[in-house]
Amino acid sequence: MKKAKARATSTGSISNSLAGTAQPLPQGTAHDTTQSARGASQPPSTPCPSQLTILRAPHSEPNIPTKSTRRRHPTVPHVITYNAADKNLALGLRELDVKGLKKDEKGFNYVFSIHHAAKSGDMFFKVGETKDSIQRRLQRIHSQCGLVVKDITIPGQVPGPYYKKAEKLILAELAPYKHNFECDCGINHKEYFKGVSESHLIAVTWRWTRFCESEPWDAKGKLLPFWEARLNQLEARSLPDIASSEDRAKKWKEFACPSPRAYHWYNSKALFASAITRYQLWIGVFLSLFLNLAMTPSRLLVCFITALQLLTTWTYTVSYADSVSDKSHARPGVSGMLRRHQDSAQDNVPESSNERGLRSQLRGAIAVARNDTETMNVPVELE
Repeated sequence: MKKAKARATSTGSISNSLAGTAQPLPQGTAHDTTQSARGASQPPSTPCPSQLTILRAPHSEPNIPTKSTRRRHPTVPHVITYNAADKNLALGLRELDVKGLKKDEKGFNYVFSIHHAAKSGDMFFKVGETKDSIQRRLQRIHSQCGLVVKDITIPGQVPGPYYKKAEKLILAELAPYKHNFECDCGINHKEYFKGVSESHLIAVTWRWTRFCESEPWDAKGKLLPFWEARLNQLEARSLPDIASSEDRAKKWKEFACPSPRAYHWYNSKALFASAITRYQLWIGVFLSLFLNLAMTPSRLLVCFITALQLLTTWTYTVSYADSVSDKSHARPGVSGMLRRHQDSAQDNVPESSNERGLRSQLRGAIAVARNDTETMNVPVELE
């Protein structure tokens, strides 16, 4: 009984203390004491996203993923159009880097067919240059990259000058066919191509190799006037867009392999332009002829003076033709042929050497005239 009375008195005192300390709720709140008691026992609600942005520090930055956590996307190879490749090729033709260039240094330009048997099994090609033999370069690629390599270069190729420049021109024309693949050696190669025929690759390599053998640049590395005029004419008549690779190959073949008629036509235009720009000389010649005919009574003397004037004019014309031939690398002039003949006679060169030199010159002239790779291997018989 005593314990029950003590419990009743304790509960009554607690209720009285709560009733005395209770404060009236403000108007507009519908919560009662039971609801407040329930709310006190529940955990606090999470703030909304707007409240999180307000509580953020003023100089805090969002978390940026590091390089290791970023998702790596595969790189898409950049496809070069025909027009862009032709512009790069024209820029490469106009200038030659003469710094550190050794004119006596010669090398080879090769074409290899590559078979990646370990991975995809696709067939593609490699174009490049080497100072060593082509077979050594082939073995080096096979040992380093583990590829099945086959040499498809034109047989009988001899080392030529400007072989590094020829490689750049070849790569510029073949840029739309560039092929990127993951090589086992870990090197990003730039000389592999796919989607082009084997005959087209051989023709492009032969074209620019023979072009560089003709030495179309001067001592300062600038393109000679004959080739500069052909390049300007080619760019002026080019179509805005080339639809096929055959048209593009035909265009560059006409540029790099001119016919003898193109040389003669250029020299004729150069002489005509010289006659117009140097009109003072021609006016002086005709005035002197007129005065000789009018003032000299003897016909024999008139004929002699006329012949002398014509000989002077012809000498000037021949000398200018030689200068045009030397600058444009066109066919040699009359005086140049005479000088070479006199030099060979003074040096007592054997006749067999002259025949071999003439045979090589005729072989090159026939190859340029016919524009055929097979002609380079056909011997020319001299009577």
